[in-house]
Amino acid sequence: EKNFPEYYKLRLSPETLSLEETIDQLDKDQAILEYSLLKNKALIMLITKDYQELFISNTPEKEINRMIESIRNNLIVKDFVNFDRQQFRSFVKETHQLYNSLIKPLENRIENKKLVFIPDGKMGFIPMELLLTADFNTNKGYMNYKSLPYLIKKYPVSYAYSSTLLHNANLKEVPSKQKVFAMAPSYENISRTPVDSLFNHRQKTTLLMPIPGAKQEVENISEIFRTDSWIDDKATELRFTEKATGYAILHLAMHTIVNDENPMYSKLVFYQEKGQKSDNLLNTYELFDLTLNAEMAVLSACNTGYGKLQRGEGIMSLARGFLYAGVPNIVMTLWPIEDAATADIMKQFYENLANGMHKDDALRKAKLDFLENTDMLTAHPHFWASFVNIGPAKPLNHTQSSLSTLWWIGGGLILLLLLLLWRYKIRS
Repeated sequence: EKNFPEYYKLRLSPETLSLEETIDQLDKDQAILEYSLLKNKALIMLITKDYQELFISNTPEKEINRMIESIRNNLIVKDFVNFDRQQFRSFVKETHQLYNSLIKPLENRIENKKLVFIPDGKMGFIPMELLLTADFNTNKGYMNYKSLPYLIKKYPVSYAYSSTLLHNANLKEVPSKQKVFAMAPSYENISRTPVDSLFNHRQKTTLLMPIPGAKQEVENISEIFRTDSWIDDKATELRFTEKATGYAILHLAMHTIVNDENPMYSKLVFYQEKGQKSDNLLNTYELFDLTLNAEMAVLSACNTGYGKLQRGEGIMSLARGFLYAGVPNIVMTLWPIEDAATADIMKQFYENLANGMHKDDALRKAKLDFLENTDMLTAHPHFWASFVNIGPAKPLNHTQSSLSTLWWIGGGLILLLLLLLWRYKIRS
């Protein structure tokens, strides 16, 4: 309590927000949907500025969990060559059935609202915006993931761990900084290194392969916002811990290692160079010792929002570590992401932010633009739906884009030229 007051406040002694305080923090167009899954039913608390009601769904927790597990199995599939119509039908059936259980009872009350989901239990393992708002005939034509009536096509969506944490994040004073801190390490020197060799805890063995699109992500962001970029061997843990505190946005495009048994040992993998003082593995528990003053962290890496489900705590993940480190808004992933698709979505997301859009609108538009312009294979939600935004959805706090900087420079030059012409005219 004495040495780590923010952690103590969030983790061990949270203040409980009253209903009135919860209502006060909402905008007119927002709706909070907070869930509590019970053995034989689900409780849904709907809170808007003008209306509050507790709804009851008679779908038991066991059935909800079964649908979520079925949907997630469809989302994390990698063998798209053998992806068949039966899987498509299963996805359509389960996503619409889950919508009927968890959202349909509120349908008339959330029209034209921006939805803030506070999920319970395994609900946090899937993005709610993938649920289908209407039935879809799977017997005609081919497997068309583009045309499905996703919730995201009707509503902007964001998430929160609780109303209290959302309230605290809204109240947090974020310094008006001007730059993005972006990292994209290379792994060519260790691309054949098994994950197991990097730490002692039991973990499924995989290989740390190069991520060509990560560097492209950072370059794209640099064209949109003023960015300090740390690429390849410059992307080290020490550089992150020493320099990341002074930036408005943190963008980390790199590998993660998820520890399913102990989420405190899930880690971000920076550039691995032998002989360095640091192991270049940033564990979740190490984030608790950091003070990060950024307004937003974008964790563009696999499974950054996935972790161990702890009753009463929610999903313990790398993203939670950034919350405890002081970052009020986090864009995270719920399953392994695809390199090229991620680069495209992130570029559009940052362009939308630079145009002053709210974070939920910016991410929604980036996803929908990708879905509209991609081919039939990569229209599968596996490629575009993994990113979710948790925390306040308001626009960025005066972060200056590269484009706006050019406009200011150009405007200044024009004013200077007009001033010189005016002085020349007076003298003549």
